[in-house]
Amino acid sequence: PMKGSVALLHEAQKTLLSVPLGAPPWEALGRTLSATVPAPVLSHFLRLVSTGRPGVSLVRRGVCSQCHIRVGLGIAAALRNPENLHLCDHCGCYLLMPDDELPPTHAVTAPATTARKRPRAMTV
Repeated sequence: PMKGSVALLHEAQKTLLSVPLGAPPWEALGRTLSATVPAPVLSHFLRLVSTGRPGVSLVRRGVCSQCHIRVGLGIAAALRNPENLHLCDHCGCYLLMPDDELPPTHAVTAPATTARKRPRAMTV
């Protein structure tokens, strides 16, 4: 799922933003990430991080934590699906909805059936 890839990038950016560009952690993380993250996603992420900007931003209460702009309701809802991948329209970061922001899953229950009254037979 794409959410797993974006979560990996989010963890990696903590290290990448704290060391100089080209340092050994860059190479090691680049090799590790290239094995699991699709090339276009990794390329965009590395382009942002190499300029000192975060490549992944958490969405908290419907707001991008990087640019502090509210994301659309449709995008926020789509982020709940682990297969979806979205960029913030304003800052260009990949958006990640943390697990504590996801609504709890509820078991779908069938509606309670109610006894129906039979119509009375007409008497003449």
